[in-house]
Amino acid sequence: MKDSMFEMVGFQFKRILPLFCSILILLAAHIPYHFNIAKYLIPDLGILCVYYWSTHRCDLFGVWSAFIFGLIADSLSTVPIGLNILTYLFVYVLANTFQNYISTRSFATGWGGLLLITLAAFSIKWLLASVYYSTFLPLSGIILSYSTTILLYPFIAWLNFMVQNKFLNNEEVLYEQGQ
Repeated sequence: MKDSMFEMVGFQFKRILPLFCSILILLAAHIPYHFNIAKYLIPDLGILCVYYWSTHRCDLFGVWSAFIFGLIADSLSTVPIGLNILTYLFVYVLANTFQNYISTRSFATGWGGLLLITLAAFSIKWLLASVYYSTFLPLSGIILSYSTTILLYPFIAWLNFMVQNKFLNNEEVLYEQGQ
């Protein structure tokens, strides 16, 4: 039996939904704010999106999604091309490795996993950027960025959770997560 055109479009929309949602969050994060303190508190919302989707819906957010998302993030930011790609692929691999443990536990456990994975990702990002610029970048900005990234995770996770539950049936979510 052939699927209707609307069912096929709906299926394709569900496949790109995590990447599309992540790009929208990334674009919203790059809106210029005219607060003096905003230039010091720059969270990396891309890491949060990659972490969420790779732990909760790794079937819809794969390596290519992380790569494309990193390429878009590199295009929007002032970091060297490839730095966000490498960071997001690193976060994807680590989160996907521990996905079975993180997705079946409480939110606090997932947040703890994010703490460790993001610390490793920020360390790699800082080290590679320092090598690129041939000088050690100040750690105060990295620590503030890391802190705001960690503190914003509940909000970003809630946004992604709402999108996931709005566009996916409960049976699909339970079946896909192995419950």
